[in-house]
Amino acid sequence: MWRTLFTVPHQIGGIPVLGIGWLLAVLLLAYAAYVFWNWKDPLRRRDALNQWPTVALMAVAIAWILPAIELRNIRGEPLGLAVRGYGVFLMLSIAAALGLSLWRAQRRGYPLDQLYSLTLWLVIGGLVGARLFYLIEYRDQFVGRTWTESLGAALNFTRGGMVVYGALLGGLLAGLVVTRHYKLPIRKTADLIIPGVFLGVALGRIGCLLNGCCYGDRCEPSWWAAEFPPGSPPYEMQLSSGELVGLTLSSPTDSTGRRVEAVAKGSLAEQAGLAPGMVVQQMGPVLGPDDPRLPAEDSRNLGLALLADGREFRWSANELPSRSLPLVPAQLIGAVTALVLVGWLVWMDRWHLRDGMLLGLGFAGYAVIRFGLEMVRNDEPGQFGTSWTIAQWVSVVTLLCCGIYFYGLYRSDPRQAGPNHPS
Repeated sequence: MWRTLFTVPHQIGGIPVLGIGWLLAVLLLAYAAYVFWNWKDPLRRRDALNQWPTVALMAVAIAWILPAIELRNIRGEPLGLAVRGYGVFLMLSIAAALGLSLWRAQRRGYPLDQLYSLTLWLVIGGLVGARLFYLIEYRDQFVGRTWTESLGAALNFTRGGMVVYGALLGGLLAGLVVTRHYKLPIRKTADLIIPGVFLGVALGRIGCLLNGCCYGDRCEPSWWAAEFPPGSPPYEMQLSSGELVGLTLSSPTDSTGRRVEAVAKGSLAEQAGLAPGMVVQQMGPVLGPDDPRLPAEDSRNLGLALLADGREFRWSANELPSRSLPLVPAQLIGAVTALVLVGWLVWMDRWHLRDGMLLGLGFAGYAVIRFGLEMVRNDEPGQFGTSWTIAQWVSVVTLLCCGIYFYGLYRSDPRQAGPNHPS
């Protein structure tokens, strides 16, 4: 896990980098220099001046949006902007998806200028859809905030909080609108870009690994198992459940607390004197010291305290394990299976397929992969009174929709698609 690659400082020379500061000044000066450089040529001058909406959007982002997602200490003071591994791989996934789509488009004589415009809107639709899906699914995390806090939390997706199915749905809707606007063949265009979409999913899973999200279930220690440091989502999950110190607790049934069902041999809990049958009335993290040099997120869950049978047990950060208990590397499994899906789609494209078939195969293949992946993940609860997660339910619905789509595809267009031939 490598959540933060580096941090852009809040100030340089007493002047903020973001907001009304250095970065905004650099942007405006660069745009002024660009206009001045092209001023003598009327056509180039017009093109330069027409770029002002893009520059204005960038200025708004620098002045108001980026400062809202700066790291802050526990006093609320800004420390700087963290460049996250998740965000970097998100950008790499977009670049890789575009690169593969451009390569495939060049082989088919597809208009590249329209593909650039289409890709831009696919990215926007995908990001909005992925984030909206997450906000809806985890809406409880955003309830009770002020509107400014809610907006900042909603926009801060560089630490995770993106759902692949939301991205696929958002990108699909945006693609339908744009292809109709440019009067492009919808099925052929979808077949062209769908392998690139899942290449982006594969790289996005590497971002999940760096971020510590989308983690797998517990497994035995081995060379391939994943272990995460303090502050990561799986570490915090194991800490809050007591599993990190060796406790297995019953599900809460009433206000009396949770019963200790098992204590791992040689664990911190056993060494402290906890035993099966004891009842844990209270358990929670021990907050760290008020260190203004640290982000607030690094001052959480530095220790653990619990009350069992009237006795208090406490472990400091130094006494807790330096890594989480071993987990199935679900992120790497997701990345590898997505790459296999990409290779399969590219290989299938060499055969005589109906236009639109590759799109359906991509969605159906991912639905199967995602249903299986959820079996080794441990970051989402079951839904609708079952053990199936929301992603598994969506996978089943996706497969049913793909079946209907394939049936309609063959009924409405019995012809074979000409361009997709073996080469």
